[in-house]
Amino acid sequence: MVRVLKDSHPVARKEHRCLLCNGTINKGQRYYRQTCVYDAAPYDCIDHDECYEVAMELDMDTDCDDEGLTDEIFREVIDEFIWDNFSEEESDRIYNLPYYEKVRIVLNKLKEKR
Repeated sequence: MVRVLKDSHPVARKEHRCLLCNGTINKGQRYYRQTCVYDAAPYDCIDHDECYEVAMELDMDTDCDDEGLTDEIFREVIDEFIWDNFSEEESDRIYNLPYYEKVRIVLNKLKEKR
């Protein structure tokens, strides 16, 4: 089971890789960081704010196993959301975009629905 030790919301002093979408978190960009422990081994989860927000909004962590939310599950849910909530033409256009761009589109759609 994953145990969260610390949450933070720093500004990047260097480039990082988002663990959910695998996109680049640029220097100067605010991001979400969690320090966790799994099987007595500490590690950091580093995510774009938008990726973290979408994951929480869509309750992606509820169906995860002991390892928590993986990039594979995250991407599957993003693609599924796009196919379920956009027209076929829009889905086809969005399909080849990088995942960070897909996440931003999904987040805008979620905000529209509120």
